Amino acid sequence: MKAHVETISSVKQAINVEVPEKLIQSSRKKTLQRLAKEVRIPGFRKGKVPTAMLEKKLGAEMDQELVKQIVQDTYPEAVKEAKVQPLSEPRIEPGMYEKGKPFSYRALFDVFPEIKVEDYKGIKLEAEECKASEEDLENELTVLQRQMTQLEPLEEGELSGETMALIDFKGTADGESFKGSEAKDFVVECGTGQLLAVFEDQIKGMKVGETRTIHFDYPEDYFNFDVAGKKGEFEVKLKELRKKIVPELNDDLAKSLGDYKNFAAFKADLEKRIAEAKSEMDRRQLHRKIIEHLCEKNKIEVPEVMLHTELSSMLEQHKRELESKGQSFDTAHFDVQQFITGNHDEAMLRTRAFLLVNAIGKQEDIKVEAAEIEARIELMAKQAGKPLQEVKAFLQQQGSLGRVESELFLEKALDFVLNEAKIKRVAQKNEKNTKKPSKVKKTK
Repeated sequence: MKAHVETISSVKQAINVEVPEKLIQSSRKKTLQRLAKEVRIPGFRKGKVPTAMLEKKLGAEMDQELVKQIVQDTYPEAVKEAKVQPLSEPRIEPGMYEKGKPFSYRALFDVFPEIKVEDYKGIKLEAEECKASEEDLENELTVLQRQMTQLEPLEEGELSGETMALIDFKGTADGESFKGSEAKDFVVECGTGQLLAVFEDQIKGMKVGETRTIHFDYPEDYFNFDVAGKKGEFEVKLKELRKKIVPELNDDLAKSLGDYKNFAAFKADLEKRIAEAKSEMDRRQLHRKIIEHLCEKNKIEVPEVMLHTELSSMLEQHKRELESKGQSFDTAHFDVQQFITGNHDEAMLRTRAFLLVNAIGKQEDIKVEAAEIEARIELMAKQAGKPLQEVKAFLQQQGSLGRVESELFLEKALDFVLNEAKIKRVAQKNEKNTKKPSKVKKTK
């Protein structure tokens, strides 16, 4: 067998394979044995049909099946002989099959490109200063107070920003019930955004035992497409009312949260943790800027199979996000093709970034140590709230330990570029902090 490599582009190659008659006869025998078990001919049991009769009945179909068998039998060996490393399944272009003569075919496939990255040292970047602002502290302390708030039952009073309530409700959209249109013992806290503003406004002032019927229009862009733009009608009953007892920010509160001498010590620790979180966010944002710079300065081709894999991964992630909200592609009227078209450029950027950062890691001889992999798995276990050995066993079972190492390799390569960059720090913008505050946990 002869196998000749053909380079089509930096990401695509082909093998031109010539198969001798001896190998063809071997494949022919396999094909006939397989088809004899599948084809029915009156008067003969399966597997007992004479070869000549089987070939006559199948005609051109026999040649097609033989060609498939020849490729199946010879392609793996041709890949070894040609010393190529296909990334994708081959697209076969068969030659003309003539009985008694050698058979040739062409196999095209994607390959990993050879890349030498330029302009990745001394990149000029701009980023905001990484420190906890007063606004950051206030936001975190507000969240802390909300988490530590106690509830005191009220016999009298009304639903407001100072109280929480337990309600039952049952409703319709354009006169029809829908998923989520009915609930019992639903907890309401005004001002948190858990309810539509028009719904919340109409139940404010309700007292224990009171029932109200409210009407409103669902927004046209409401997340639940089944009710978006429709007229809502709900009957609401307020069953319980509780007053919020918000804790004061003082030494006693600080001591209840951990080993803090006073509130000042707790506040200093909180400021440190906010700064660490912002530092990690800053690192991620700078990684993104580096990626964009690399892709702009290094125009490389991308294997189609890698681009399609990235798009599939993005699509699967979006599917999981919908499922976490109790939705599916069908209920959300999700257009898969529109998603693919709309995310093509981002998928291309991510795939190029992977190729370029991977190449930098190799150029700089970056290594990932076993201790680093172990530390990352420990972090994953801590974040998931599961035992280390359970997470490690799961990763081994899924064959994902290599993925953990690959992610660390790419991160270290990006950090290398980041450490070599020239970063100009600018003052933080005086904008309302919209980042979701991190959860403050009690410490032992």
